[in-house]
Parts: sequence; C-alpha cells; structure tokens
Amino acid sequence: MKTTGSIRKLLALLLVGALLCTLVPFAAAADATNETAFTFVYLPGSTQTPSSGTKSVRVTGLQTGITVRDMVIPETINGYPVTEIVGFSDRDDIETVHIPSGVTTIEISTFGSETRDL
Repeated sequence: MKTTGSIRKLLALLLVGALLCTLVPFAAAADATNETAFTFVYLPGSTQTPSSGTKSVRVTGLQTGITVRDMVIPETINGYPVTEIVGFSDRDDIETVHIPSGVTTIEISTFGSETRDL
C-alpha cells in the first residue's frame, strides 16, 4: 500500500502547485505602485513633455493593460510632485487608493459616480 500513499502525496503536491500558479497572474497584474504604471501630463499647460515652467504632474490614469486592486499613487513622477488626480471613473478593479499628501486636487468624478470607501 506504499504506492497508494505516494500517489496521494504526488497528487496533493500537484494540486498545491496548480493553485499557486493561478495566483501569479494576479500578483503581476496588480503592480500599480510605481510611476511607470500611470499616464500623466505636466502642469501647468497639460503637456506631454516638461518645460521650464513645469511645476507638477496630473495623474490621468493607468497604462494600458494594468489592472490593480490596491493602487498607490506616487509622490512624484519624473521628479515632479503629483498634485492632481483625474481619470479613473471607468475602472472597476480598484478597491483601495493611497493618495500622497501633496495632492491638492481630485476631480469630482475621478473614481466614478458611485460611493466608495477610498
């Protein structure tokens, strides 16, 4: 009966391995914790490139293909402080948002029209 026990252990290990493999895509998809995950414009002027008058950054969304549950908006992007947030109203994957202390403006519909605990 030693073979039956070995087969059960092998099947249990395979099952655990398969379950762990299903978690990997979620971990990779949930990485919106660094500045490269976000779309943004430079302020003032809402430009795609910084100028001598650039003072800060407005975060406008996430890069294509990124999904996230726990979103951490960075303090700075390319060395400029993040001061405004817009553009997440169409996202239903975001459950929590960490907003840096330097943010002074969040547009009213940024996270949608429904009430959420943010």
